[in-house]
Amino acid sequence: MVINALVWTGSFLLTVPVMLYSRTIRVGKAEVCVLDLPSGPRDMYWYTLYQSTMGFIIPLIIISTFYSLTLYHVFRSLRRVRRKQSIWAKKATKTVLLVIAVFLLCWSPFHVMQVLNLTAVAPTPSFLYAYHISICLSYAHSCVNPLMLLCFAQNFQERLCRSKQSHNGQLSTSKHTVVKTDGDSTVTAETNYRSTVI
Repeated sequence: MVINALVWTGSFLLTVPVMLYSRTIRVGKAEVCVLDLPSGPRDMYWYTLYQSTMGFIIPLIIISTFYSLTLYHVFRSLRRVRRKQSIWAKKATKTVLLVIAVFLLCWSPFHVMQVLNLTAVAPTPSFLYAYHISICLSYAHSCVNPLMLLCFAQNFQERLCRSKQSHNGQLSTSKHTVVKTDGDSTVTAETNYRSTVI
């Protein structure tokens, strides 16, 4: 709960510049929303750098770091286990790579267009089309990411649990006495079995 509150608070604070300096202007018969910064192009440069750093570079570093640590835990736990569990580790790796790839696919075009927009004196129609497509892709990530995690998260968590169990499992030997009575004779035998304790 605390982490969620911090994430939402941070997200709100990051949008403060947009809320403060956004306004609408009329271009011909159309009304357009623009970001009207005090110092014009100079402030736009710093805003673009701020936006790309806080909205793309830092999240990418965080995602890559924590998923890499997760994979490190999985592979370390499954280093000496059955082949089937190594297959689970490979599937977990594919899931992690897919999450990172989707993030890059959805957000890279938008931030590339933001940088190109700094040098675009008179944007061409094709540039504007590409710019709007990049915006749609960035919004699409909010839709695709939950669906992707819904499909893969349960299996991913199961693999993590299995890898942890395999890492912590210990073999124990138990001895049981079996008594068999056949008429007047009694036969006593001791049986051993090995079980895995989780």
